[in-house]
Amino acid sequence: MSFELKKRKLQTQTAEVQKLLLGESMDYRNIDIVQSNKPLILSPDLSIIVEKFNPLYEIAFEFLMCVAEPISRSELIHEYVLTQMSMYTAMVLQYSADDIIRLLDLLSKNKVPQRMEQFIRHHTNNIGQAKFFLQDKSYYIDIGETVLSQIMINLQDKNSIQEVIQEEQIIHNIQVNPQLKNFEHQIELKEADIEQMAKEIDTFKDWLAQDKIQSIKFKRFKIVGDYFDVAQALIRSSVPLIQEYDFTKEQQKLDINLKPSTKPRLYQLRAAKNVIMGDYAKSGLIVLPCGAGKTLVGVLCMSLIKSSTVIICDSNVSVEQWKREIEGYTTIDNRRIVRVTGFAKDKWQGELPIVILTTYSWLIAQFRNNSTSTKTVWNQISDVNWGICIVDEVHRLPAVQFQNVLKQIKCAIKIGLTATLLREDQKLDNLYFMIGPKLYEENLIDLMTQGFLAKPHIIEIQCDMTPIFLQEYQTKNNMTVRQLLHTGNPGKFKALQFLIKNHEMLGHKIIVFCDSLLILNYYAVLLGYPVIDGDLNTDEKNKIFSIFKNSNEIKTIFVSRVGDTGIDIPSASVGIEIGYLGGSRRQKVQRLGRVMRPKQNTNNEIQAFFYSLASKDTTESEYSYKRQKYITEQLGLNTELILEGDLPYNKNPQKYKYIKQMNEMDLLEQIMLSSNDLTNKVVEQIEEEVQVITNTFSQEFGGVYKFQ
Repeated sequence: MSFELKKRKLQTQTAEVQKLLLGESMDYRNIDIVQSNKPLILSPDLSIIVEKFNPLYEIAFEFLMCVAEPISRSELIHEYVLTQMSMYTAMVLQYSADDIIRLLDLLSKNKVPQRMEQFIRHHTNNIGQAKFFLQDKSYYIDIGETVLSQIMINLQDKNSIQEVIQEEQIIHNIQVNPQLKNFEHQIELKEADIEQMAKEIDTFKDWLAQDKIQSIKFKRFKIVGDYFDVAQALIRSSVPLIQEYDFTKEQQKLDINLKPSTKPRLYQLRAAKNVIMGDYAKSGLIVLPCGAGKTLVGVLCMSLIKSSTVIICDSNVSVEQWKREIEGYTTIDNRRIVRVTGFAKDKWQGELPIVILTTYSWLIAQFRNNSTSTKTVWNQISDVNWGICIVDEVHRLPAVQFQNVLKQIKCAIKIGLTATLLREDQKLDNLYFMIGPKLYEENLIDLMTQGFLAKPHIIEIQCDMTPIFLQEYQTKNNMTVRQLLHTGNPGKFKALQFLIKNHEMLGHKIIVFCDSLLILNYYAVLLGYPVIDGDLNTDEKNKIFSIFKNSNEIKTIFVSRVGDTGIDIPSASVGIEIGYLGGSRRQKVQRLGRVMRPKQNTNNEIQAFFYSLASKDTTESEYSYKRQKYITEQLGLNTELILEGDLPYNKNPQKYKYIKQMNEMDLLEQIMLSSNDLTNKVVEQIEEEVQVITNTFSQEFGGVYKFQ
């Protein structure tokens, strides 16, 4: 694209965003531009526009990830917004109001709006007023005297805390965020016209480095009730709850160091540095795209803190993957890694320090299990003062059963890892008081540009419903039956065969995703490919994955929802989804991530393909639009739309004789007989989520979306 075309595209996008942010009643031209070479435009409504092409973008991005939430990330223009929760993150990362306002002023074309400055000061004036810590198997909290009364108002159950120490005086040191101290190492300033900006950054660093001492009167309380409730009361009072751990005082240190061959990437080091500042480690969330190395970030933190760790995974396959990577990245004695799952139980007599690997499902099942051996292991886990609890795929945590489990595990800090900080049930804020604020997030497009992730070509193929299936779909009111009908639409079957055949001929490895076990198995059997679902034992799963990864004996596998998370298959370069969980944006991103592991080709060419097959004129098309909208606005990835009728086998069927026909009536009969079988035989886990997604989508779009 020529410079002039890029410029016109930028001008168009900027005008659209300005209109969106400022509203028709506000004229963007009235904003006083005083530093035209800077990357930010600040709006009084707390929104921030970022020029992606600006030489100072990297500094701006790194800073905004600590103080704002991303709203939209298109090719050239990004949009962020300041929120109460983003101010919580800023305070935990030790940014004061003056720090935030000063850096916004340095990076912005216009002056910081008064309303934005007032918002920042209002939501950061309680920095250092609450510290949460574990001591002798009990949780304690220090609350500043000035905020105690407002917290008690929000803490309805006053019996949750018990005062144990009368008023005392302590000195609170606000340390400087290491990222701000090292701006000169974070970006190479290439343009001569921003030399002044570099000088201003140096001045800002000197100002930040000045000691900022705050004297706080506080009261100490022992938490005797639900500490989640206490955390929620603090956060709702705009008081940042900082869960800190002075790991230098740990008596039983875990002997774990990185191997010389382990070379973390810069963004992985930045993420770990936001967890560990000086002698203290902090609880919080780390958000990295699929394939960006979240596991290594967890391992980095373990190697720096050197304390007993419990790691909660979402599957047995994920447990095995964590074990391999810990052994591969570090010098730890593998006898210090203990698996405790329904599949593998390594011997553990309670000795410390140790690394425990377990799963959500095992931890939940232990509440109902009467096995003496299981109870003994659980009692050992719940009786230990853990230094670190790493929660993988942490977006699952707001489910009530997972919360109850986490409350039983006593840990100095919690680190939540996820690629998709998304939930359709509006419970995402719960993570902030269960784990902590978002400490770090990386942008998918930036990692693609740097060659750390494969560049994908995303395609949606709209398939006509066959007459028989369409008639049944239109006459059925049951959501489950309608879902099976549009998922199993025979109109998808030919397209699926065509895609598999052509990509296998190119030497690609293919993953076919489908939520419905009925459709998944029906299609796989007809085409002769292996199926991986929740009913398959771990040994069989690992065997199929191993052959798929390491040989050409199996080029295509069919997977249920168990393949959405917790698997690492770098060789897969094609994903095809024929059925999905409503409008779940998280699932789309997770599945896309399965094929975005970096490939050998790093010259910014297409390295991965992702196809979604959707039945036209059904709710599946509506859901598909919502998913497309998200990955375009938030991830900056575009989707190409193709009609199944335009695929070449429809125009020249003689050339594509390999395409099999299927017995529509046989499949329809099986669907009717299995109408009570939801997608993954885990009704209690997905039924509510499906309904929430449906309701959320209806509220957002109001009716049926028709593709133009």
